[in-house]
Amino acid sequence: MDLTALQVMLSTLVPFLIGVALFWLALYIFSRWSRDRALRLLALTSGLVCMYFFYAGLTRTANTPEAAALWIRLLWPAVPFAPVVWLNMVLELDQGATASLRWRRLTYAILYPLAGGLAAAAILTEWIFRYSAIYRLPLFPWEGYEAPSGDGYYAMPVFLGGVLGLAAWRLFALKRQAEVVAQSHFRRMVAGTIVAAIGAVYLALDQLLATSLPEWFGECIMTAGVFLAIYAAISYRTTLRIRHDFFQSMIRTAVVSTLYLIAVLVGLLLQQTYSWALLFVVLSLLVVVTHTMYDMAAAWIDRVLRVPPDLGRERERSRRFYRSILFSDQATLDLRTW
Repeated sequence: MDLTALQVMLSTLVPFLIGVALFWLALYIFSRWSRDRALRLLALTSGLVCMYFFYAGLTRTANTPEAAALWIRLLWPAVPFAPVVWLNMVLELDQGATASLRWRRLTYAILYPLAGGLAAAAILTEWIFRYSAIYRLPLFPWEGYEAPSGDGYYAMPVFLGGVLGLAAWRLFALKRQAEVVAQSHFRRMVAGTIVAAIGAVYLALDQLLATSLPEWFGECIMTAGVFLAIYAAISYRTTLRIRHDFFQSMIRTAVVSTLYLIAVLVGLLLQQTYSWALLFVVLSLLVVVTHTMYDMAAAWIDRVLRVPPDLGRERERSRRFYRSILFSDQATLDLRTW
């Protein structure tokens, strides 16, 4: 495989993998802290960035100009909202400050309408993307080509860099006011925001100037910043020890997803010789294994991550207690037995 073919493969595969990872992150946050407004905004930020990566992957693999234009109109409008929602989350961390209240008013009055205007322009006009030029592209799938951008796309690097720069500045101000214990969380959030801004501006300039720079490089930079910033925000916002739970959930999801992907690939490779019944059997067995081996997998991951024994026992007691509530026929429970 030559270098060009490898770059094309990475530019196609990396967005899908990152998009799935960000989708998991959004579900992870929302399933555990759906009542916390700041963490709901975190989950929304992850979901919006996820839509960008699905847009990138689907447009690069589109077989027709019409399909490419459809994916752009459906998924790209999430891009302008992602940095604004992140800034909104940052301002939620400083509820009592008068300056933060003014910034929240600025966000709702100016930045959200501006993001909505950019999204509407991408859907309804050719100011962001020149759809007429897309319909004339000779090569589909694009194999690394970027969608022709319009004059309005010049605003995107400025908008992304400006909003994320404001978020980093507010986080730095919060770090100076925070207690010593919390300052490390804010340092990580500042670093993650700056790294994500560098990756986002890199991708916007690459799209605008139609350069030959590898898109996957900027996508990996932006993803690293997003994960670092969101993980630091979760650690700061919650009082729980989430490190082991976070990595355990991430590893378990990655392993199960890989197993399912291997099963699908095996089914595709063998479909010429065997019927689709083989794929059905393999997937059925995989479902049974992954769902019945949950506790064993959790214990193994605890050993790998060196989870403190008290944390593992506490989690197991909580699991047994909630199971007794769900499956008990008694009206009252004797907590002494727990």
